[in-house]
Amino acid sequence: MMADPLLRQYSVILIDEAHERTLQTDMLLGLLKKVQRRRRDLRLIVSSATLDAEQLYRFFNRNDTADRAKDTAAVLAVEGRAYPVEVFYLEGGWSLVEFG
Repeated sequence: MMADPLLRQYSVILIDEAHERTLQTDMLLGLLKKVQRRRRDLRLIVSSATLDAEQLYRFFNRNDTADRAKDTAAVLAVEGRAYPVEVFYLEGGWSLVEFG
C-alpha cells in the first residue's frame, strides 16, 4: 500500500480469518474502506467463522438510504458441517484423533 495506496493492480482483495482481531487487521480494514471510496471497482471479501457479519456489513456499506437495492455490501453465509470426532488415548499420554 505504500508503493500504490489505491492498490490499482488488484480488483479483488480477500481478508481471511478476520475474527482474529489484531491492530494490523483493524487498520487494514480501515485503510481498505478508504481505498474503496476512491476505487468503487475494488471488491473486498472478508471471511470469518465468528465475526459479527452485521457490524462489518454496516462498516462497509455506503448506502445511506432505506433502499436496500443500493447497498454496496452484502453478507453471505455458508453453512459448515459438523463431523464426528473420536479420541483414542494411547499409553504414555499420547492421543490419536480420528475424524469420521
